[in-house]
Amino acid sequence: MSRLYSVTVPPGWVRLELDGDDRAEKQVRALVDHLTASVPRDSAPALRRPIENQLRDLVADARARGAVDLLVPVDRVAGLTLPASVMATVVTVPEAGAASHEDVLVAMVARGSGEPVAVGDAVAVRSLTRRDVTAQLEAEVTAAERALQAAGAPAGPLAGTLDDVEPAEGATSRHVRYLLGIPGRPAEFLALTLAVLEPADDPEAELGDALTELFDAVVSTLRWS
Repeated sequence: MSRLYSVTVPPGWVRLELDGDDRAEKQVRALVDHLTASVPRDSAPALRRPIENQLRDLVADARARGAVDLLVPVDRVAGLTLPASVMATVVTVPEAGAASHEDVLVAMVARGSGEPVAVGDAVAVRSLTRRDVTAQLEAEVTAAERALQAAGAPAGPLAGTLDDVEPAEGATSRHVRYLLGIPGRPAEFLALTLAVLEPADDPEAELGDALTELFDAVVSTLRWS
């Protein structure tokens, strides 16, 4: 991933490194090739365009949020695309002043901003939040349907794709974040954030729990470069 640090990328996921325009663009094209490899040749062009646009929008949005890396799933599980991503951002805390990273993190825990955890030999703050995203999903899926229809894509493979993200009342977005002090950089922290769309038909949150467990395992492999 970024030269700042490394983690073990889970099987079926890829990393997009956002600290270089050419690198990210090449990775997006390679990812689109992978995602459309099994699509019939006559359908591929119509599918590639919206997928490329979606990935470029994802990269642009992540960069606008200060992200240096993205981890995204590319392989299907039980026939479904995992509705999740991991974003890495560098966060500056100017008010930290001369305080150590650990002091800043301890103060965050005292304010109820998360719980203290160990990542390697360092202290980190881990937090988990959820919010209802039903209305947002409905708008996004409607927009995606219109864009795909405008591209002239065939109904078969597209219908299967859209079925993966069909909105339902009670859909929830789960965010798990780790915040770690960056060695040698006073007042700078690395935030690793998992975003998961939890479907309404999963009241036990099995998908969110499984992806959270996977994310925790990924963070445990973090090493500074």
